[in-house]
Amino acid sequence: MTTTKYVARLDGKIIGKRSTKARKYSHALVVQHIEDVACQVAYNRSAEWQKLDRKNFNYICEKAAAGIDHPHYWGDDAKRTNEHAADAAVAAAGLEAYIEARRQEAITSFERRKANGGFQPFVATWCGRPDLAQKAISTFTGPACRFVAIVAAEIV
Repeated sequence: MTTTKYVARLDGKIIGKRSTKARKYSHALVVQHIEDVACQVAYNRSAEWQKLDRKNFNYICEKAAAGIDHPHYWGDDAKRTNEHAADAAVAAAGLEAYIEARRQEAITSFERRKANGGFQPFVATWCGRPDLAQKAISTFTGPACRFVAIVAAEIV
């Protein structure tokens, strides 16, 4: 079976490439996220994110208090012991340290994405029919999305 190579273009520029032996594509969904929104989310975590952080912290504390026999520690004794020790360290550091660590992870992730061109248009998905591309739009739209466009998948 031969390999078919596809490209997706936006404004004449190749945005994505795809090779396949079995599938046929007619369209691609091109998405671009808004850098400022991602920056705001990373640097100024909302109350909703902090609520989730608190919930996760409480769960980590619950696991740490239960010891290595907690059902969510799995694997051999060394792995369970290491995971328990990490959870115990998080619990000992406290909630504020945990929330700040999550914030720093979000900032690091945002800065890495920014440095790697993560806010340029990209192909989010490839589709075999126009109606499937249209249906997929709702998956990728939202307040963090600059635009979503359906483009033709070209065989090269």
